[in-house]
Amino acid sequence: MTKARIEPDVLRAAAPKFKAAADELKQAMDTLFAAGQGEGAPWGDDKIGQAFAKGYLPAVEQARKGFTAISSSTGETGAAVEIAARKWEEQEDKTKRQLSD
Repeated sequence: MTKARIEPDVLRAAAPKFKAAADELKQAMDTLFAAGQGEGAPWGDDKIGQAFAKGYLPAVEQARKGFTAISSSTGETGAAVEIAARKWEEQEDKTKRQLSD
């Protein structure tokens, strides 16, 4: 039988790292997209430029949504890890009380 060992303190120590990673990703994303917007539309407004923009701009928006989702999910994971640590301790305490009664 395999024994699982959960260490709430280790989980708690890891939780802020998820938040930091989420913040770092968001900052990198904001920097990247701000730089791109600062360039305007260097592909021009002629027929070829319009064709390029038709494919490029939706891809940029899709990338922005993807990065936002990853950043958000990473931050949410950190919060979930913190909750898991607390719930684990609560359940352990409850079980100990029940066994000692």
